[in-house]
Amino acid sequence: MRRLFSGSLAGLGLAILLAAPVAAGSEPTELRRFERGLVAHAFGGECRESADGRRVTCTDTQVNIFDGRRGGSEPEFRFTGEEVCVSRSKSTFNPRTGRSIRDTFEHGCARNRRSLDVDFGERLRWASVGGTIKLERDRCYHYSADSVCVTDERRIALDLYWDGHGPITERFIYFRETRKNCESTFSGTQRSRDASVSGQIGAKPVGLGGAIVRHDLQETRVCT
Repeated sequence: MRRLFSGSLAGLGLAILLAAPVAAGSEPTELRRFERGLVAHAFGGECRESADGRRVTCTDTQVNIFDGRRGGSEPEFRFTGEEVCVSRSKSTFNPRTGRSIRDTFEHGCARNRRSLDVDFGERLRWASVGGTIKLERDRCYHYSADSVCVTDERRIALDLYWDGHGPITERFIYFRETRKNCESTFSGTQRSRDASVSGQIGAKPVGLGGAIVRHDLQETRVCT
């Protein structure tokens, strides 16, 4: 069995704003954040069943490159330049019992590193990244009565090219979201083009889905 799947493009460019935490406090607080620039996303994965049907292994890969500016009322959120983030997972399980056998997850981000070269073409036609990035890796082995996990780091090579195709889609973003004691308002503009992503991650050739995006996003969050 081989099953291909890809990530969703819903809410492209909002992940950084949504994920950023806000410190809890007794006094009402208001913060503002923005992100402006170019982003290229790559995503994909597959599931394969062993010949004897006793194991299924699923993999997932996501790569995001960014060139632009983030800012707002919080100094730790402010950033200008290039950022590359890689996230990969691999999970093996028994399809008959659903029991996990082995899991591996690795993730890493790098900002303005000389070891990475990020580039974008005009009108969202193409994007590329080349160089090396350090990833933190967690490997867990699941036994009948216990699990053993090992954490280490490794550096891998990236050589990816986004080939934009199809029309450019433009949209205006506006919505509100409430989480616990905080209400957030998101707004902005976004122009995006679908892309096919090819190249290598580590020593393995990849073919991924993706998109190239130019956006200008803002968030206002009020916590009570």
